[in-house]
Amino acid sequence: MSALVQGVAAAGESFRSLLEAHRWAPSSLSARRQASNSAAAAAAAADGSGDAATPTAAAAAAAAPGVLPQSLVEHVPLAVYANGLLAAFNELRHCAPLSLRAPAAAALQESLGGVSSGLAHYGLTRALGEVEAGAFDAACRAHTATLCPYVAACFERIYAGGAVLIDVRAVGQPLADMAAQKEGAS
Repeated sequence: MSALVQGVAAAGESFRSLLEAHRWAPSSLSARRQASNSAAAAAAAADGSGDAATPTAAAAAAAAPGVLPQSLVEHVPLAVYANGLLAAFNELRHCAPLSLRAPAAAALQESLGGVSSGLAHYGLTRALGEVEAGAFDAACRAHTATLCPYVAACFERIYAGGAVLIDVRAVGQPLADMAAQKEGAS
């Protein structure tokens, strides 16, 4: 258990140090992906095959444990954090006693909540320009919509039924509070 706790703690520390030094800017990868998605949607609409219920390749990749979702790669602090968690998971998966499932889930819950709190604090205490704010907001969305479900899915692969022990909604609450506070200030 100590290897997992140490790995999760190291991932959190890496995130915090990168968050402080990171310069928020839209990535060229993000612009290419957005253009590609727009072109695919236009092509699907033109030939009449577009279906809003059909999952995209990006959505399918985001749901596949073991493959870091592309939207996380665009945000370096989140990508480094996710890689740190994956390294900790790789250590745990070789010998994952059932007695460690709940404590491991609690450690993950706390760490993910710490990332949310760190992002919220950063968003409330930094003056970001319009472009930087857009990139930062995209990172916040990637954290709640992609990273947290991805981590839960990876944990589920190690411990069947383990994903339900990670409350993704509670993890995202600091970011929701930040958004509400910013909205109230505008």
